[in-house]
Amino acid sequence: MYLPFDWTIRSAEPEDAAAIAGILHDCWPDDTPDIERITRLIRLGQHRTSCCWAGASCAGFVDAFRTISAEGSGRWEVDLLAVHENLRGLGIGTSLVLEAIETAPPDVDLARGLVRVGNVAAGLAFAMAGFHTEGVRLTLYTAAPLASKLALEAGHIVPVETFTYSGLWLEGVPSFGVLKAARIRAAALGVRQVGILVSAEYGEVCEAAGYAAEGVFRWWMRGL
Repeated sequence: MYLPFDWTIRSAEPEDAAAIAGILHDCWPDDTPDIERITRLIRLGQHRTSCCWAGASCAGFVDAFRTISAEGSGRWEVDLLAVHENLRGLGIGTSLVLEAIETAPPDVDLARGLVRVGNVAAGLAFAMAGFHTEGVRLTLYTAAPLASKLALEAGHIVPVETFTYSGLWLEGVPSFGVLKAARIRAAALGVRQVGILVSAEYGEVCEAAGYAAEGVFRWWMRGL
C-alpha cells in the first residue's frame, strides 16, 4: 500500500453512500450522483467498493464488479476510481486499485480499467498497481434505447449497473444491424443507454446507427 500517514482503506458500507457521492461530484461536477442508487448497489453486494478514509473524511474510493467476455472468461472491471482533488499525488489512487485487485473473485483471470486519454493521474495509478496498456485509442460511443417490436441479434452484450448508470456494453465488431439491435434490447430491458468502444474506422457506422462519441479512452489491464 502507498497510503500516507495513518489513513485506512476498508470495504464500503451502505452508510458511506453520501461520502462516495461527494467524491463523485468532486471529480465530475456536471453529474448529480444518486445516493439511493449507490446505497442499493452496495447493499446488494455484487459490487466490491472500497473507500480510503483520512480520519472521518473520505479521500477517495474504487468500485469494481464482474463481467463475462464473449469467450466465457470472467473479468474484473475496475469501473470507478476517484480521489478528492486536494488529495491527489499521495498514492491513494494506487492503493485503491491494489485493494480492488485484492477483492477480485477467484473465477476471474483479467482485471481491467478504462481510462480517458489525458487522465494522467488515473493512468499512473493503474501503472503503479501493475497494469499495462497497449496504447490503443478507442472512442466510446453511446446511444439511447430504441423502441421497436423487432427482436434482432445484437452480438455480445454485457448488462451493467454502475454507480452512475444502468446500461448495456456492446462488444465485438459493430455493424449497423448489431448497433440498432443493441438499442432495441436496451429498450426492452428498460436501461438508460448502450455503449461501445471502437477504433476510428467504425465511427461512421456508429453515428449512422444513432450513437454519439463521448470521448477517447485506453484499456489498462492486468492478469490475475
